[in-house]
Amino acid sequence: MLIPRPRYVSQLRSAIDNPSIKCIVLDGPRQAGKTTLLKHIYDDDSVEMKKYYYSFDDQLSTKQFKDSQEFISFMQIKFGIDFSKQNILFLNEIQYSKNIGTIIHDLINEHQINTKIVATWITQGEYKDFLKLDAADFTVITIHTLSLVEFLEYKWIHTKHLDPLKLSSILFSEIEPLLKEFITRWAYPSVVVAKTADEKKEALKHLMQSIIMKDVSFWFRREEIAYFEQILAIINDQHSRIHNKRAIKNTYEFPAKLIDKYTQFLEDHFLITTLSHFYTDKTREVSHKKNSYLLDMGIKNYLNNTFSPLLHDPFIMRDIALQEIYKSIPADHHIAAYQKINGSKIDYVVCSDKHIIPVVVGDKNTESIPKVFAGFSEHYGEKIETLIKTTASFSSMNYLGEKPVYVIPYFLIGKYLAENAK
Repeated sequence: MLIPRPRYVSQLRSAIDNPSIKCIVLDGPRQAGKTTLLKHIYDDDSVEMKKYYYSFDDQLSTKQFKDSQEFISFMQIKFGIDFSKQNILFLNEIQYSKNIGTIIHDLINEHQINTKIVATWITQGEYKDFLKLDAADFTVITIHTLSLVEFLEYKWIHTKHLDPLKLSSILFSEIEPLLKEFITRWAYPSVVVAKTADEKKEALKHLMQSIIMKDVSFWFRREEIAYFEQILAIINDQHSRIHNKRAIKNTYEFPAKLIDKYTQFLEDHFLITTLSHFYTDKTREVSHKKNSYLLDMGIKNYLNNTFSPLLHDPFIMRDIALQEIYKSIPADHHIAAYQKINGSKIDYVVCSDKHIIPVVVGDKNTESIPKVFAGFSEHYGEKIETLIKTTASFSSMNYLGEKPVYVIPYFLIGKYLAENAK
């Protein structure tokens, strides 16, 4: 692996070693590293089971199988695989086979194979409907693009000793140039490993072309494909406008159904995330509109055609904080937003069934407590696990009554959440 991903290697090895898990699905955005991870495990001699690899992306003529028996026969002819034995069958890009979910279901439930299946696909969700497997039979591992911590590790920074609550000015000066590079080109592995600025731009261009050629063209009719970059640009410019269908339809003459189809596509393919507003009493908020955000600064800069973003631009700081939160929280968590009628707001509320973590993104290096925390804690105090305020580059801790308020640099919030997940 050009860029080590120990977190995901560990998760995948653990799932492979678990005898109760019969199917492992790796999802995540295109070019995030799913296939690279598959091939890493495939080449790993310490994984003692016999391994086989088949990609639906490569084999254009064999994307569809009539039924599970035809699939078994094909794999036996191609590889000589014995499904009654404890092997691993790696299946890459299964989204290109519309009936592969039924086939995998039949392999596990009717043929009762002993071969473990590890599959990748692009879109998130819908596994129960797609695979039709009992929840105990399969697990899902989401492979995100690089987090800041992974990027710093690739650049030989020992992040184990980088404490989000103890970042001094001298430590910040050490990582500041790398942070600028990360913000400029962001987190797709192919962009990170490209050496020159021109090569990185070319890698971003290739990524966008690949998304259009492989994903957009697979899910959309020919006349709909041309709207892809235009819809991305609308989301990039104004986060909530894409959800105002009447305005979009009148301005750009998009069919309303196409707007819904594209926003769902972008969400499912990890290109955007859409935040709803957090509330228990709807009358307490000024707006209940959804907001959608791009999940990669490289794509954002590509759409803007500018690769010199300011490190402490408030808008960039909010975007990066959101993206780092998104990559660090468990799959059963989600992110919401909160804004009161008086205009005060909490940028992000990390929500689980039991706890919430309100996050205010600040652009100054101060430890002052945002006023909105007081009212929010009054109403939701029992559910609040932690209060977080982010800064430009300053760490501290304060208190709201007896509850601690953690003051963390915006770019390290993902590291803090990952290390303190409950």
